[in-house]
Amino acid sequence: MTHHGTLDHAVAELLEAGAVLGLVHPDGTAHAHSWPLARQHRIDDDVLWLRTLISGHRTPAGTPVFPLGDCLRRGIALDSYTVDANEIRFELGSGQVLELRPATSPRELETLELWDVFTLTVLTAQEEDDLDRLDADSWQGRFI
Repeated sequence: MTHHGTLDHAVAELLEAGAVLGLVHPDGTAHAHSWPLARQHRIDDDVLWLRTLISGHRTPAGTPVFPLGDCLRRGIALDSYTVDANEIRFELGSGQVLELRPATSPRELETLELWDVFTLTVLTAQEEDDLDRLDADSWQGRFI
């Protein structure tokens, strides 16, 4: 485990339960949109890697699909963060704050459920392993 062991554990718990990434501006106002997060993460040195879930939908046949070329990994520098009971806050150099918090809205929960069905029923085991590693900045497989 990294020297960020408490953070690693807290992130894992939030993602397992279903989490989103929100942005708060320096004036305290929240960005209008939050981003649901895939359930995997990785910490390398001083960067937390997460995968935001973008534009998931069902085909006319009902199959869940995500454009994996848009659901890329995102890195968050671990320069300054706080871990609370239900939230992790990352202070950015811009004065903005990224909040990793539980998913609560119907839209967020629906996206997470759709992602779970997609990864369990549509992706191959190799594709799922490739996504789980969070080690690439682009996606070269199906569902671009």
